[in-house]
Amino acid sequence: MPQVLEHHAFDGEALEALMRDIQEKQFQSPLTIFLKNSAPSKVAENLRVLMPDLKVSIDERLRSVSIVIPQNQRKSLKDFVAKLDQPSPLIGLEVQVLEINYDSMKQYDSIFSELTAGFRINYNYQDGQIVSSGPLSEFISYMVEKGEARILAKPMLLTLDNTSCSILIGDRVPYLSNRTTNESHSTFLKYIDTGISLQITPRVSGLYTILVDINTRLSNIKFWKQIGNSEVPVLSTREAITQVRVKNNDTVVIAGLINESDHTSRRGIPILMDIPVLGHLFQHSKTISIRSDIVFMITPKRIELSSRGGNPRELYSPI
Repeated sequence: MPQVLEHHAFDGEALEALMRDIQEKQFQSPLTIFLKNSAPSKVAENLRVLMPDLKVSIDERLRSVSIVIPQNQRKSLKDFVAKLDQPSPLIGLEVQVLEINYDSMKQYDSIFSELTAGFRINYNYQDGQIVSSGPLSEFISYMVEKGEARILAKPMLLTLDNTSCSILIGDRVPYLSNRTTNESHSTFLKYIDTGISLQITPRVSGLYTILVDINTRLSNIKFWKQIGNSEVPVLSTREAITQVRVKNNDTVVIAGLINESDHTSRRGIPILMDIPVLGHLFQHSKTISIRSDIVFMITPKRIELSSRGGNPRELYSPI
């Protein structure tokens, strides 16, 4: 009998050692979770912020994250990752970019709130609310019909939550640049973008509200400067950056990026004004400086995807 007791005691110690070894191996073996929607890098970043000591590796090709974690914590971690791996909301952006005679805008200054010098937005920063853009929208439509304003662009954009989208209305201006070394001299072609650019980053901040980061820029070539053997363009740039909270289907109107241009007209006596050398005696030219306001109208709309499939639909705010 004593020999049997000693035998059972030996088996119990060996079993405990075996269980410890299994647990250690299970802890060291990573848990791999395959993602359906989120980027592995984003999920890993969130996990590291919440649990800095967690060992996390990713595989972008397989869209997976591998985590070293004890067996008894794996289920709760899987549930947490599943909450992170949700489809990003879709946001539609209806954008209008208009050029309006600056003098015609002065009577509507009361609609705008001053943000910085020369930059305005229909947003009341004291109340934190969008000011109604209805009167301004009607006024702009009236000016377009009269020919006092023109629509430069009217794109419809679709982007994911917290993902930037942008539009550029302008030209890519080429210019030559020289590079000289001790051994060689080379000339190559470079490009610079000019015109109107708009970058928008929308973020869902509630069921019926969207936080919108807006970056507007207007740039023109001011003059060309001689540097060495090359002429390079010098840009005149106006830029405004703001962030507003908007209800679904509310319109944010941004103005104040003043564009100044000179237009030269030539008038004279037909035929005679075209005579070489003497033609200038029968004609006169006039240069007019025109100031116009570049206006952006941005309407964000949250798009809801049906869980049963089918076409997406817009999610409207309650009145």
